[in-house]
Amino acid sequence: MATPPVRLIIADAGPLIILSRVGELGLLRQVFGQVCITDAVRDELLGGGTFPGQAGIEAALADWIDVVPVGIGTWEPANPDLGAGEVTSLFLALHNPGSLLILDDAAARREADWRGLNYVGLIGVVLEAKRRGRIEKAKPLLQSLQNAGYYLSERLLDKALATVGETNSQLKR
Repeated sequence: MATPPVRLIIADAGPLIILSRVGELGLLRQVFGQVCITDAVRDELLGGGTFPGQAGIEAALADWIDVVPVGIGTWEPANPDLGAGEVTSLFLALHNPGSLLILDDAAARREADWRGLNYVGLIGVVLEAKRRGRIEKAKPLLQSLQNAGYYLSERLLDKALATVGETNSQLKR
């Protein structure tokens, strides 16, 4: 019997940064197990100075986040304004069918859509954690993300919470 292909979970820098900033980086491990990033994403995370939560990312890199070296050759995304982390993450997903990208950058999501790639944003990760029983409620974590600078419109927040049977009434600023 053939072994099924391994589904790569490929994270971009943004979701890792905000989750580490609120002390919830381990949520990715709880929901997905092993996560990988490209070497360009690692360089974005560790090469540009320090930020709150960076130590958590460094610890995860030594444990459950794998770094995959990616050379894109002459390949170019349709959107030339994407950063190296997004480009290499998209390229890795293209070459590993069935992979799941974790990214929030709007331009990168449009590129993923255009190429037919699977992706989820940070809100989707939180909602999946709730569905899998990894967190009791999504609202407090989403509020923590908002307080740490992650932008969520009230409309999107209401819609997201409704999908897991919660309301936004207690999250109003």
